[in-house]
Amino acid sequence: MPFSTTDSDDCANTSTDHFPAGSFAKFPTYLQPYYMDTSGMEVGRETGKCFVTAVPSKYSVHVKDAYRDCAWENRDPTVYP
Repeated sequence: MPFSTTDSDDCANTSTDHFPAGSFAKFPTYLQPYYMDTSGMEVGRETGKCFVTAVPSKYSVHVKDAYRDCAWENRDPTVYP
């Protein structure tokens, strides 16, 4: 199948419209092994779970590869051995 003749890698015909808000715009972007509750107490540490948030925490900002490490440690071993 030939490549499209309208494709370009120079951004000449790209849209400058705002990115559409939708459910995908609300996806959480940070994984962390614990979270702080409303009283300031840590919840979930040492549970082996990842908690998802749209707000960066000190963990997600300061720990190298925080998202990847949390996701990998809590993967389904039957799917990703």
